[in-house]
Amino acid sequence: MNSTIAILVQADLRSLTRARWQLAAAGLGAVVLLGLGLTSDGTELQRNAAGVFSLGGLALALGIGAPALVRDLERGTFALSASAGASLTDLGWSRLISRSIGVLGVLGIWALAAQIGAALGGRADEALLIHMLLTALVFLMVMLAAAGAATLMGVVAGGIFGIAVLISAQAIVNVKAADDQGLLGSGGELVQAAYWFLPRMLISPMIASLQRADEGGPVAPQFEINGNVADIPSSGVDSVLWVIAWCGIFFGLSIVGLRRREL
Repeated sequence: MNSTIAILVQADLRSLTRARWQLAAAGLGAVVLLGLGLTSDGTELQRNAAGVFSLGGLALALGIGAPALVRDLERGTFALSASAGASLTDLGWSRLISRSIGVLGVLGIWALAAQIGAALGGRADEALLIHMLLTALVFLMVMLAAAGAATLMGVVAGGIFGIAVLISAQAIVNVKAADDQGLLGSGGELVQAAYWFLPRMLISPMIASLQRADEGGPVAPQFEINGNVADIPSSGVDSVLWVIAWCGIFFGLSIVGLRRREL
């Protein structure tokens, strides 16, 4: 990271810490998850905390990611920075790095709050922590996808694309599991190809266990196909590395999309 990017990252992080809605989101999410940790345990804690984390994390990823590059470009802020000597590539790198830190930072605060609440109640939940860490990585991918799409199609379309990436990533994992268990019937080659080339959802051991017991609720419903329930296994290291790779791909596409725009 060159000195220009480092300076720009620091400046953007300061602006993020002053944004009222992001501070409110961080505080509200922490309070809710802390309360869940204090008042519930076992399956109830896992199901409810995962639901809050998923809904809040998606809103955060889209709210920070979709306008990350486009809004300041349209307002002329990037043009002013460029006139001071910063390249468009430097601006893109710094903005995406700072927004990635912002998303992961807030999600980390939420995960810590849930664990503090659970620990104070004498029931720390390691499985829930692992789930939140894996989900945070998925939401980082969604944030970068929304940022990149927004440079080409606008903020609203970027947000819609981020949601589409999340939905398709879950669908690919579900259908791949069904095909592996012989429940799909046909189209297995296409499913396998999509699984190995497109973004995937990360399934934590906690979510896999809740789905098998049919206790996951809306955040982890059982997947039925052709009248049979598919067993969705937890993700391995290969899937974690694949999601990290797609974060890099969406990061690069975001920079390319930004450079195609005029200041």
